[in-house]
Amino acid sequence: MAKKKAKKNVKKKKSRKKATAVKKAKRKKAKKKRTGKMTIVGLQNKRFEVMKAVPIVPCSVISKDPQGLQYAHTQAEKIFRIYRAELIKQRITPPTLIKCVTATVLVKKLSTGEEFYSSRATCTFRISDADNPNDYDDVQSTALGCNDVWSDNSAQTVAEKQMVLQYFIAAWPQPTNYVVVVRESLNELPPEDFKQAVRQMMPEKIMTSEGAVNALEAFFDAMLKK
Repeated sequence: MAKKKAKKNVKKKKSRKKATAVKKAKRKKAKKKRTGKMTIVGLQNKRFEVMKAVPIVPCSVISKDPQGLQYAHTQAEKIFRIYRAELIKQRITPPTLIKCVTATVLVKKLSTGEEFYSSRATCTFRISDADNPNDYDDVQSTALGCNDVWSDNSAQTVAEKQMVLQYFIAAWPQPTNYVVVVRESLNELPPEDFKQAVRQMMPEKIMTSEGAVNALEAFFDAMLKK
């Protein structure tokens, strides 16, 4: 009987050793996984990653506001393209419009005194963590739209652009040298678009000069052949 009990005790010790070894292996594997590639968790942590990736949004377009004042800015299409890539990378849902109140307002141009109607949209957008939909922020923004029948839509677009820039606390410096803005904008265009853009900006007196036009065409031909 004593021998049988001894054998049973040996078996129990072996099984305990085996179980301990399995637990150690699991802990070691879990530790290795933790010390490997860090996983960004939580909407605010992911937000920080986007902020680091896009600290500055340079101005690339020159326009005039309703008051007739010239200013440099970046079009919504470019803003959305920049942030869309980062949101996908960090698994943050695109801004979802959850509430929008529009109103028709009368706007006056200070430069001319001209009055016109515009749409004002006050929007609330929701940004959430794709890995945890309960982790979200609701952000409100307001904007005017002034392109006729599309004014409601454009007001919402501008509001979303404003919201994205402010939520991710992007800096958008206002350059005083508009020539630099135009040059950088042209550098981003494909050759054919560059050609059309230069033609549109050229003063009439240059475009009616045969020598100037021939020189431009020679330059464009050389550029398009590259």
